[in-house]
Amino acid sequence: MPLVSPFGRRLYSYIFDLPLDESEALLDEIRLHTCQDKFVWKHKWNVGDLLVWDNLCLMDHGNAFPSNLRRLMYKSITAGEAVT
Repeated sequence: MPLVSPFGRRLYSYIFDLPLDESEALLDEIRLHTCQDKFVWKHKWNVGDLLVWDNLCLMDHGNAFPSNLRRLMYKSITAGEAVT
């Protein structure tokens, strides 16, 4: 099964200060770890649903949906301290 991840392959993405092969190996390991079912939330949408998440603490990935359906999204940004 091919690995599908929001932390997916991006052209020219790598980890600074690592040789390319080590960077690729580490990124592959991170992808495999973070995409385990125990870490994945898959939402089954219903009319009126509202989801809120913190992009500092997770990765998100939207899937395609039928073009005849409407999707309305709002983005909100709040100020505060970074999570450490």
